[in-house]
Amino acid sequence: MKQTSLVVAISAALMATASAPTFADDSFTFNGYAMVASDFQAETGKAKNLAFHIDPTGPNQDPRGKMGDMANSYWHDMFTAIAMNKRWNDVAEEGQWADLTFELVGYGDKSVEAQQLFARYGGLDFLPEDATVWAGRRYTGERIRIFAYNIRELNADAGFGYNSDNFDFTIGYNQDDMSGWSGEDQLFKTAEPSRALGDFAYRIGQFELGATYVKELEDKTTELGVPQPHNGTKRDAISAFAKYKFGSYAGLDGNSTFIVQAGKGVIAPYLNTNRITVLSEEDDKSMRASYYGMINQFDGFTIEPALVYEYTDRAEDRKVTELRDLNPMLPGKTFEYGSETEQKVFAGVNVYQPVTNHISMQYEAIYAHMTNRNGVDGADGGMYKIAAGPSIQLKTLPWVAPITNFSVAYAGGDQVITDLDVDNEWRVGFRMEAFF
Repeated sequence: MKQTSLVVAISAALMATASAPTFADDSFTFNGYAMVASDFQAETGKAKNLAFHIDPTGPNQDPRGKMGDMANSYWHDMFTAIAMNKRWNDVAEEGQWADLTFELVGYGDKSVEAQQLFARYGGLDFLPEDATVWAGRRYTGERIRIFAYNIRELNADAGFGYNSDNFDFTIGYNQDDMSGWSGEDQLFKTAEPSRALGDFAYRIGQFELGATYVKELEDKTTELGVPQPHNGTKRDAISAFAKYKFGSYAGLDGNSTFIVQAGKGVIAPYLNTNRITVLSEEDDKSMRASYYGMINQFDGFTIEPALVYEYTDRAEDRKVTELRDLNPMLPGKTFEYGSETEQKVFAGVNVYQPVTNHISMQYEAIYAHMTNRNGVDGADGGMYKIAAGPSIQLKTLPWVAPITNFSVAYAGGDQVITDLDVDNEWRVGFRMEAFF
């Protein structure tokens, strides 16, 4: 992926748009999300976040779930999404419409990518009234916010699909994901080759079920004449899920979601995603059960609890070499993954409390326990984090932006789980978010 300045990329896009013919209407929208955060921790040689799972070859080494956002963000934890949408209404017949969405995404390492570019069509005479079809590059997902965990993530670099009130499907393609050097032969390789994917979801009232299938399109048999991992194997993976949405949280005012996921050929952090990753093998088995939502029972408080259980049964031992931040052309650390059954439990709660019109308080408590972490026999233990701090807003309501939070946290646990070099530590941090 070509890396360039986010400012330059956005400026170029806006200049190109400004020079093109335009129509004077209200059908063009510009919106986005921006976040910058830090916990002021030294970066080299330390865990980037207290995370549930980190793919050492993944894009931006983004954790798959972590111990909350408060005072748990290293300096790369910046994210910006700028989306532009153009809509055409009643062009041929009344009720028919189309729109085009383009989204740029920037990260804290100053890389930028065109994450989405797709067209949608609605009101067509061969479609049900509520249905749309789309084509292009599209990313969608489902996230447990307190854990920053995308438990479903359907990203198609190129594809097409159908969406309605009761049924969705996507057929897509994903390009090679580049990684670092292999641990054995020291040659540059891909984390994942190009892949085809298919996904569907069917809804009946508050119940939803679906499945995701991913198939590698090439085996990366050799590179410069040297055999690579998964030599001669085009892996595939399948995941299925069942979900139910409740109109309360365990009987309290609010809402909640319970979802169960299971798969073969993929470890638990990548269930129902477009990724297999170098960390998975075809005979791996995994599952996840999650219960999360929001409680509005108590005046003056917004409460977000979440509970997750994960299980991964790896078929065999494996080794993976990390993608280095400072120079991805250099070989990095080799991680060992065993074949013992891995189990994880994550429990957490975030509380939001308005204090004045412009000041609010946030509190966060999270605990995670892991057995045979990364499939390594005896890598057992837990980690915890308790955090609190004030936030500044124009109006103290959840998700009314911009909002800046300052927090203090006490975090720690077993070092085999936390990847820290101490048993526990105090942290201070801030997090600025803006929705527009």
